[in-house]
Amino acid sequence: MKIRISRTRALALLSTVVAVLLVISLLTRTSVIPMYRGHFASYWRESIIREQEVELSVFVPALADTYRENGALSNDGDSEAVPLLIELAKDEDPRVRAFTAVALGRRKETNDRILSVLRELATDADFNVSVDAKGALAAIRNNAHPELFVPPVVIPTNNGQPKSR
Repeated sequence: MKIRISRTRALALLSTVVAVLLVISLLTRTSVIPMYRGHFASYWRESIIREQEVELSVFVPALADTYRENGALSNDGDSEAVPLLIELAKDEDPRVRAFTAVALGRRKETNDRILSVLRELATDADFNVSVDAKGALAAIRNNAHPELFVPPVVIPTNNGQPKSR
């Protein structure tokens, strides 16, 4: 017994199947790749690096938006940023990991996942990342006010080993 179907119906059925698969793909993708304020981790990574490359003594009006956006990313009240910050903690650039450590330390609410990421960053090979993560853990442990948290200053010594203050 042969089933006959018109080309129009076959195309309609095929396009429906493709559309359903596309929707499923998009739904699963958005749950895997964290976003914050409509931007993926790659956008925030570049924004953090761009901000870090600007000397503090020079004001560049074009970067004012970057400062505002990164300030929003590290804002202690926005729990929507946490999945993105956890993703950025895995970044290859130590500047991004250090920013992430400080931002996670400013969270009003912490959980085991945040503490785990900060503990991992505290053992980072990069000295500044490690110091920032330890400072963030201390701020959380001591219930310090996030607005008063300042990362330790790194001072080079004569023997080449960094010293924190």
